[in-house]
Amino acid sequence: MGTHHAHGHHHHHHGDGDPYHGHGHSHENLAPRVPLLLAAGLVLVTALGVAWQQLVVNPGAESAPAVVVVAEQHLQFLDAPNGVVEVIELPSGERIDVIGPGEGSFVRSTLRGLVRDRRLKGASMVPGFSVQRLADGAPILTDLATGTTVYLRAFGQVNADAFTKYLPESTATSGVPTAQMEE
Repeated sequence: MGTHHAHGHHHHHHGDGDPYHGHGHSHENLAPRVPLLLAAGLVLVTALGVAWQQLVVNPGAESAPAVVVVAEQHLQFLDAPNGVVEVIELPSGERIDVIGPGEGSFVRSTLRGLVRDRRLKGASMVPGFSVQRLADGAPILTDLATGTTVYLRAFGQVNADAFTKYLPESTATSGVPTAQMEE
């Protein structure tokens, strides 16, 4: 054991020259620094990331309550005989569309829900509905009797179009594809 120790010591001493010592020295200095620098860098990146997210998210969140309506159409939907729904423009009272039997299932189900809500709240059946397009393009349907708002975008583009096609500005734009189809 003692001999082995001496041998090991001798070996160690032999290698304890300048290169080994220099290497050992620089290695000791580097080891603690590199991970610390890396850790500091990571913390900095994370902090920046969080701050960046807050910068990006907050302005939108703050301006959201300021709802700007860019297009609006007041409508009344009347149940006519044989499963037909008449779409009446308000305040003119002009019939602008007729939803035939088996058509407009989304319009029907949405209105059914809103009318049920009116009955529950004891609201008048006289007021119509307001289809609006907001400045950010979001289509909404508001029940003028109860003030209930339906965010149509949640139901997908096709369903939203069932209501937004009655908006003044969208009738002009949606007329373009049909003209092309007729040619």
